[in-house]
Amino acid sequence: MIRHLLSLILPLSLLLASCSGNGGQGSLHSSFGPDTALWFRNACHVLFNNPQRALLLLDSIDNNHLLPPSEVNILRAKTYQFGFYDNNTARKYAKKAFLNALEINDTTAQIRALQQLVSVSYYQSHYTDVITYSTKALLMAKDAKDVAARGYFLMYLGAAKSEIDNVDDAITYLDRSIEIFDNLSTTDVKLKALDCLSYALNHKIIVLVSERRYDDALRILPRAQEVLRLLKSNPEFSYGLADMREARLMAVCAMLYFRKGNNEMATECYNRLRSTACYKTVNGIALGISYLVASGQYEEALRCIKIRKDYLKQQYNTITYYYLKVLLKNEFLCYSRLGMYAEATASAEENMLMGDSLRSREKRDYVNEVKKQFVDRDMEVRLITHEQRSRIHQFYFAGFAIIILALAVILFISMRYNRILRRKDRINLAAMEELRQTYKERTRRPSDLVDPNELDGEANDRKMYAVICNEIITNKLYLQPGFSREDAIKITPMSLKQLSALFQKYGNGFTAFINNLRLEHSLHLLKSKNDFTVEGVAIESGFANRQTFHRLFVDKYGMTPVEYRCMLGKED
Repeated sequence: MIRHLLSLILPLSLLLASCSGNGGQGSLHSSFGPDTALWFRNACHVLFNNPQRALLLLDSIDNNHLLPPSEVNILRAKTYQFGFYDNNTARKYAKKAFLNALEINDTTAQIRALQQLVSVSYYQSHYTDVITYSTKALLMAKDAKDVAARGYFLMYLGAAKSEIDNVDDAITYLDRSIEIFDNLSTTDVKLKALDCLSYALNHKIIVLVSERRYDDALRILPRAQEVLRLLKSNPEFSYGLADMREARLMAVCAMLYFRKGNNEMATECYNRLRSTACYKTVNGIALGISYLVASGQYEEALRCIKIRKDYLKQQYNTITYYYLKVLLKNEFLCYSRLGMYAEATASAEENMLMGDSLRSREKRDYVNEVKKQFVDRDMEVRLITHEQRSRIHQFYFAGFAIIILALAVILFISMRYNRILRRKDRINLAAMEELRQTYKERTRRPSDLVDPNELDGEANDRKMYAVICNEIITNKLYLQPGFSREDAIKITPMSLKQLSALFQKYGNGFTAFINNLRLEHSLHLLKSKNDFTVEGVAIESGFANRQTFHRLFVDKYGMTPVEYRCMLGKED
């Protein structure tokens, strides 16, 4: 069994290195010997054409620790993406691979995992994630001096920018990636560089056609066709990958020639697209949709759109730019041109609903990304602070040998002083607890303020005051940030002037009453929620910000929240 697994490690690891776009040193042959081509073809055949077997082999390799976990998970991601067309599971394993690489602090493995994660995110239309991961990975690739990886991430940055209609940036990034791969294709790292060059040229043509810059697209088309020819003639390149690249190029060529008025060439390119093996898959059948709609083949276009939509719905992957811009948009055009207005209306309504969902997802992704950046920044500040403290501690430790006698005296004084402070803290805590209980009793039973011997007007005022206080305390309305007099007068009908007069008459004012209740609640949180930060306690107690809470707490209790918590800790 082990011998059988070892015979597959080399092709699988070779596929990992070649398909990831990693700019290693040496060519495929010079790195692994004359049997590399055979290994490469076998590995690609397993991953692309027999994914079930690939997963079983990867499980065995993982159980026997024959490859690092990050590389195994990258290969699993590739198997699910290209073998099963299951991008959701592929994305999960790509993230696991990145975490594995982080654990062992392997920059090269991190870059390979990010390449796979970027690829899956792009095919899922998570373009915000593609831009975020690629921007982060570009810095890593620059530090690692990995030129091929830089070209790879620039290529996907351009592709993602084009999908969100940022055409100028898209062409800039694609041109930079084409320049990198053009140079690499003449060096040792030839095969993967040619593949990436083919992809980048193809995507640039797509962008130019979408912008109606047909002459510019025609100028770079011969270069794209020549690169594809070199890939197909290379015995080391996978037939499946070459077929995918040809299908994409023929799809865009059909659209380009049709827009230029050369219907004969457009039809020929479309027929070549249909003859590829890729066209027989759910991903490949969608490549010709734009050409079918443009050339008036609406029934065939609708058939392809339906197959693609059904597949995406099974994958729970419909809230994407691709679903809106390609499938629903072309579906609407087909139904409209065929006079099927009810179906066209339904398609337009679905487009509108999906657009709202997509915008909501983008906002959520943006908020999560901002939160992550703040967490990373906070962690960086903590690390810097920790390093500074460590240096200070080392300096103090060096001086301990000189002032050991003085420290003994200071220690004795400190212990005596701490005993005095503990006694004072216990007294202060007891006084604060008594004050809290007293205030609690006063606010919990405001109905006691009513005196039956008072005049009716006075008694009504006290009752109204008691009703408002009871409602605020019972429902904990004071914990709502921004709770104001306007909110309070909704409890019982009165004017703002009457409300202010009542709280000035029977207390220290409305604001002071609310703040006292919040401060009382904060004492409970500081005592019972040790995992809450001071800012968290402030927000949970209803204060708008930490500064206001800190100032009012010091004014009322004569100490800061941190000092009060320290006192509680010493008492415990």
